Formats: sequence, structure tokens, C-alpha cells
Amino acid sequence: METKTDYKTTKSVNYRLSTDRETNEQKLERLFEENIRSSFSELEEIVSENPNIKALKEYGKGIEEKFAFLKKPVGLTPQQADLLMSRIPKEDRDSGFDAVILKLQRDTDYLEELEDVGISSALVDGLENGKYGAYTIFLNPDNFFSRMLKKRNIGGGYLPLLDTIIIPEKPPTSEEMWLKLATEGQLPNFINSLDHELTHDKQWKSSQRAAILTLSGLPLGTYMATYSHLGFWSRLGIQEMALVVSRLATKRLRNDTLLSETQAYEAAGSSPTYHDPEMDEAKEVATHIIDAYGLKGRNYLDALIAYEKIHLLRIMGVDDNEIGKIVSGARFDSKNRTYPKLDKRVDDERDKWGVANDWDFHDVGRALIAQHELELRFQRHLAEQIAARELQRETGKWFD
Repeated sequence: METKTDYKTTKSVNYRLSTDRETNEQKLERLFEENIRSSFSELEEIVSENPNIKALKEYGKGIEEKFAFLKKPVGLTPQQADLLMSRIPKEDRDSGFDAVILKLQRDTDYLEELEDVGISSALVDGLENGKYGAYTIFLNPDNFFSRMLKKRNIGGGYLPLLDTIIIPEKPPTSEEMWLKLATEGQLPNFINSLDHELTHDKQWKSSQRAAILTLSGLPLGTYMATYSHLGFWSRLGIQEMALVVSRLATKRLRNDTLLSETQAYEAAGSSPTYHDPEMDEAKEVATHIIDAYGLKGRNYLDALIAYEKIHLLRIMGVDDNEIGKIVSGARFDSKNRTYPKLDKRVDDERDKWGVANDWDFHDVGRALIAQHELELRFQRHLAEQIAARELQRETGKWFD
């Protein structure tokens, strides 16, 4: 028997659910704004002539203007964007997208986090032609290795000893990126994965790779060197000892997995070009790293603290090139549950702000975090507006 539907009731329920959802979104927006205001209000209580603090206070004076801009609809619906794109000849879409990227580079900070890994310039030159720090391979999606990585939900891999990055898919087209920018203010997840892997490249020194490769060849070299002087069992024993020494030495030369992954996830998450609500907080990243990389023996708090300190360095103005140098060779102090090399750089950066009092520094940190969170939304919204306007300008059709 066919079930009859009470359309009046259904419509009423749908309307109520829609109203509740809008109310929840408004509540989250209100709480976000209140948190930003509160953070800058506490900063005002710090009396300081330090230029960094004065610049941060000056930024705080403009937050209401940014809130107003974020409430303004600026993008296109997917249907509108598709319609406009269909009116642009395919041979003109690359140049149209290039115009969007050049405007973002010139007038915004939207691509700033992608500059030190080479992605920002590659968006114009072509992602497959990018001048990256590591040799980068984009595999065909039907490649066996690609399918294996995708099955394990892995967006890419970095091979440090070969200084090579493997991404299990081809780069998105200019059309795909332009449409996503004009409707969401974001770039495809592909960019996020590439940013993550290129950040790993910043964590390795050429001398570090050379030393590991040399030590990895120690067992075979030892065996060959003693071949004509010792018997088989003696040679085997010395080779085994050399193998143990090689493994111990190379382990000490490799980067700490928890710290290197924390920086890579933090870097990708600090770009307005992509937003994953399930990986946009320290606790979510920390949990993922502990589970995904077999580090369950390590304390969850270790990952959480490492993330917060790396993020603090970033919002104090330290870029990924410098953070990568800190990560390279850094060792975990299990007794004090910390990374001394990371702590030292945080202290050095803190001195530049001229804040000796811990409570005041906490307030400075809170204002910096608020600035960063607001800028992520603001830059994403600005990018959406620019991409949508360029798409409309290119076709001569404007939507109200």
C-alpha cells in the first residue's frame, strides 16, 4: 500500500528545521564575533610602545568593518557560475583564471601561505610546471599506486631521501579552480595535499639526506671491505653489527614524526584556500596524527602542545621555511614532555614582543589567534568576491 504524505505537516517541519538551522548558524557567528572582540578588548589593557603590539591594536580597530563584509553575499551559486563559465570559450579560461590569481596575489593575502612552497606562482605557471623545492610527480588516478593511496585515504606522500613528492592525481583544471573560488572562496583539496607534502620538504636538509644515505650503505660497504680479509661468519657478524649501528644512526638523523606531521597539518590548515571543519582545530589534528601514524604510545597532549607552539610561531610571523628548520632534527624531551628546540624559538620570538609578564603574553597570543581566525574568513570571502566578479566581467553578465 502506498504511504500517503501529509504535505502541510512536512512543509511545516521543513520550515522549522530550516529556521532552527539558520538560528544555529547565527548563534555560531555571534559567538565568533564576541570571541574576537573580547580578545582585542583584553589586548587594549596592555600598556606598551612595542611596534608589534601597537600594530596588533591597530588591526583591532578595524574588526567591525571586517564583520560587516563577512555578512555581505559576494559569491555565485553553482548554477550561476556554471552558466557563466559555459559562455567563456575553453581556450580563454586559463587566461581568465590567471587574471583572478594575479589579482589575488596583488590585492590580498589569500595566497600568502602558499608562497614559500611555490604553489602561489605555480597557479599561474601551471601546477605541473611549478618550481617546487622537491621533485613532484602527479600520477594518473588509475595508476596502481594512486589507487592504493586513495584506498587508504592518503592525499600524497613525501620521500625525503629522494626529495620527491608523489600526488596520486592530476592537478585540477583552471575551470575547476575558478568555479570553486567563485562559489566557496576555496581551492580544491588537491592544493591542500600539495601544500602539506611541500611543507615536509622544508623540514629536511641536504646534509641530513646525504648522511642517512651514507649510513644506509654502511652494512654493504663493511661486508665488501672485509671480504678478502675475514671468513664468511666473521664478515657476516661485522656486517650485522654495522647494520645495527646504521639503523640507530639513521633513526637519530630522521625527523620526529609527530612534530613534522604537526607542522605539515598546521601549515595546510593555516591557509584560507581550503577549510576542512573536521581538521581545523588543534585537538582534531592532534588526535588524527596520534591515530594515523601509529603514535599511540605518545601522549595526546604532546601533539596538542606541539601544534599550539608551531601555530604560535606562525601567527607571530615565522614562516614555514624557518619553522621547517626548527623541526629538522628536533628531539622530544620525554622527561619534560617538550621539544627544547621549539621552546627556544618561541622564547626568542616572544622577546620581540617585549612582554615579560605571562598573563600579558597570554592576552597577546589570544589576540594573535583572533586576528588569524578572522583573516582566514576575511581572505576567503574576499577571494570569493574577486573570483565571482572576474567571472561576471569576463562574460558581461552580472547577477544582483
